[in-house]
Amino acid sequence: MALVRVTIQLPFRLRLLEGDYPTPEPGYPLHVRGYLQSIGGPPLTYRGNTSVWTRFDAAELPSPDEAQKLKAESASRLLRGTNRLLQWYRVSTGDSDINELTPAEASPFQFTFDDHPAIPWSDDSTLTFEISKPKMRRAVKLSELSERVRAELTRNAVPPLTDLLLLDAEQAARLGRYREAVLLCWSVIDGAFNRKYERLVEARLVGEWTSAKQFLTGVDFGMRNKMTAALFLVCGKSLFRELGPADWERLSNSYSKRNDIIHRGDMASDTEAEQAIRIAQRVIAVLQNIPDPA
Repeated sequence: MALVRVTIQLPFRLRLLEGDYPTPEPGYPLHVRGYLQSIGGPPLTYRGNTSVWTRFDAAELPSPDEAQKLKAESASRLLRGTNRLLQWYRVSTGDSDINELTPAEASPFQFTFDDHPAIPWSDDSTLTFEISKPKMRRAVKLSELSERVRAELTRNAVPPLTDLLLLDAEQAARLGRYREAVLLCWSVIDGAFNRKYERLVEARLVGEWTSAKQFLTGVDFGMRNKMTAALFLVCGKSLFRELGPADWERLSNSYSKRNDIIHRGDMASDTEAEQAIRIAQRVIAVLQNIPDPA
């Protein structure tokens, strides 16, 4: 077995002392190459750009497939630990310019034998991630696109906030800001659903006892109760029925993740971000097919 080091160079300089820093994954501490403190205290000296590394055990001559798997796992682990360190550094210093890194921003990940740092661990000793390019969601003819933009600007229209927030969520997920993507999606779902639902309740129960209507639209009644049975009673549609059991379960899981992020500061994965985007798009499509009350 060989002890392999995986290293990244940060795009900014951190004012941290050289040494090991814990990570959420025991057994894989980060080593930060930063400020050196002379014996007995200051003065401090700095050793160039900040680099961060961690180590893992591997075969000296792994198969290409095994090497690629180990590289991907260790790069992901290093980035998770680095981003947790950057979060605490940002909060502790109040430096808003320090932010979490995407895989592309942290690239390249350099792999070497730890006891021979100059010797590559494998034939391809680096792992590099590229920024995924955004794609146009809709295929629009150039003339039609130009005419629509010109027309909306002429009438001084403001783009729908729902559309803008969904695009922000897609961008956040593409850049690796997965928690932000989940929260943006649920901002879209909460806002769009509650606006539609409250209008439907008011129209359906016009003249009804105010306290009863306030209960149906209040926080104590529960979002998923509103999305299902209550929505069906006021307009004949239910998100449980419209989405189907599989997507309803995905919505429920995403809602729980949103609560975990807000109340416990949990992290989110790329899969959870993509799921939130898909669910938000589905919910908006269903709401758009429910006519507004006359």
